[in-house]
Amino acid sequence: MSRKYYEPGKTEWVEVSHCGGNLLVKGWEDGRIAVQGNHEAGETEGLMTLTSKESLSVWLPASASLIVRTVEGDVVIKGIRGELQIEAVMGDLVVKSGGSVGASITAVHGSLAVRSVEGPFQIGTIHGDAAFRNTGALQIELVHGDFAARYVEQDVRIDEVYGDASLDTVSGDVEIAHAYGDVNLGNLGGQLNVKQCDGDIRLRGGLSAGKHHLTARGNIVLRWPAGEPLAVHATASSISNRLPLQDMEEQRDEASGKQRLSGQMGDGETVLVADAGGRIVLKEISRAEWEKDFEAGWAEAAVGAAVDLGGLAEQISNEISARLIEMSARMEERFGGDYAQRLAEKAARKAEQAVARAARHAARHQRQANEWYVPPVPPVPPAPPYQKARRRQPSAEEQVKILSMLEKGIISVDEAETLLRALES
Repeated sequence: MSRKYYEPGKTEWVEVSHCGGNLLVKGWEDGRIAVQGNHEAGETEGLMTLTSKESLSVWLPASASLIVRTVEGDVVIKGIRGELQIEAVMGDLVVKSGGSVGASITAVHGSLAVRSVEGPFQIGTIHGDAAFRNTGALQIELVHGDFAARYVEQDVRIDEVYGDASLDTVSGDVEIAHAYGDVNLGNLGGQLNVKQCDGDIRLRGGLSAGKHHLTARGNIVLRWPAGEPLAVHATASSISNRLPLQDMEEQRDEASGKQRLSGQMGDGETVLVADAGGRIVLKEISRAEWEKDFEAGWAEAAVGAAVDLGGLAEQISNEISARLIEMSARMEERFGGDYAQRLAEKAARKAEQAVARAARHAARHQRQANEWYVPPVPPVPPAPPYQKARRRQPSAEEQVKILSMLEKGIISVDEAETLLRALES
């Protein structure tokens, strides 16, 4: 289906009121608005409205602002520098490569992946997993799945996360009101406050000057770089200390049965108050080991804990999903659902293989990074029989369609080769 072009005039906002399928929105340098897919369009002063019962692909001037009311499928948004307002996405949402002056998201019923978007983000409910990388400030009410954020400028504040939470390299403050799973933290530049964690907390220091709080029903494991100042006040059922603390005081509360420890290194302007229902482990690491951990980017595991792959697996899956959504929408419109379904199945198998490879790679680095034992990742099960079957060659009709698209400039040579490989069963 060909694109339909609109001259935006004074339009600053584009609103997708309803999309019955998947939605792809791309920013471009063309001053026009292009829409591909059956739709209805309306325009008032400063606002263009699009409605469709099917999937849509929309190209906007990169500086435009976007409102998405309801989408029944998945959404991919790329290269939009204006403001984003997203109300309800029934599938997954991917936002990438933008410089939005602000983004608000009310509800995502699938997973959310955001990469290279300046933000800030105001987010209501995410029913699946959430992954952020290279973003601005994050304010999130509720994540039902796992949460992972890396390279965040400014603050991160989360009211509730039901899965595990991993934060690495955040320049602002970090506040988590309630985490029902584990919390993994590293390379934080602001004030840290984990008010309640039902699982374990693992912190890879150091921290900025000021007072920081960690509260966990499980264990707290602190790996602190040698030579960095710290004043620690720890309370737990048992405390294992390997830090060279000065002025150290230890006592046990007979009423609660908890052990208390306090002490400091250096000027003591960085204060950590840690309270655990289980065990607290305080361990010093060398500067070289700390830098190695920083480069590796993995959250530290507690004693006997398995490698947490939630953030990495989510990142891989969402990258593949973003590509799949974009390609399958195009292919389904041109060749029908069966054709797109074969591509989807092929991409899903590739995603599973990529995550399995990442698991093996991460486990190897984890064993090398510290002396604690980490159970090996279970071996990847053998490929199902259909993957070992003889490769099917694309039919003559399929090859003609792809060559026709290549000749017309609709797809590149690389995309044509990708499609031909994807059609091989």
